[in-house]
Amino acid sequence: MKHYIEEIKEKLIEFYGKDDWMIEEDGTLYIGSMPGSIEEYGSQLYFHIFYKGLNNNEINDLENRIERNIPDELKDFYRASNGLSLFAGSLSIGGLIDRTPSSSNPIDLRYGNTVDRPMKEGEFTDNSNEIRFGGYGIDHFDLLINLDKKSIYAVPRFTPEPIYDEWLNFKEFLITEVDRFIALAKVSTERIDALNPLPAPW
Repeated sequence: MKHYIEEIKEKLIEFYGKDDWMIEEDGTLYIGSMPGSIEEYGSQLYFHIFYKGLNNNEINDLENRIERNIPDELKDFYRASNGLSLFAGSLSIGGLIDRTPSSSNPIDLRYGNTVDRPMKEGEFTDNSNEIRFGGYGIDHFDLLINLDKKSIYAVPRFTPEPIYDEWLNFKEFLITEVDRFIALAKVSTERIDALNPLPAPW
């Protein structure tokens, strides 16, 4: 049975054109070239980045870095992709950085977990029952998985509450958000880039 991450990749490749993708030597997959990026930035940029999946030893390393056990459904994702960036950073998921000196890196998963932890009333909160794994563009919202319920929540960055959105599990979250972003991109008349990402769902 095909992994849902492979199905998401295929869906994005179909949306942007079957030839509009490339794989780096380190296994990083880029999909959907951004028009004008060569002229503006001197290199070709892409709307979507999937980093090469982790092996079990690397997942153990990631757990040590964030000082938490990663639940099975999130391990399943990391075996398929060591984090990602979708629609020019409209949605990003962190992962393990510095695997090799020449490897491309996602956002460091330590952020929100052991670095820049959430605060309340000027004090760091105990967020050991969650893993903050990503966020939305420049909207300053974190995405987290509750380690007790395994539900996914969207909350303001660096704070524990309020909850702005909720999904039953990680797989449902990622599939539904990719579908939502594709629907938005189909009708968008504005340029999509890091400074103009697609909006969060609320």
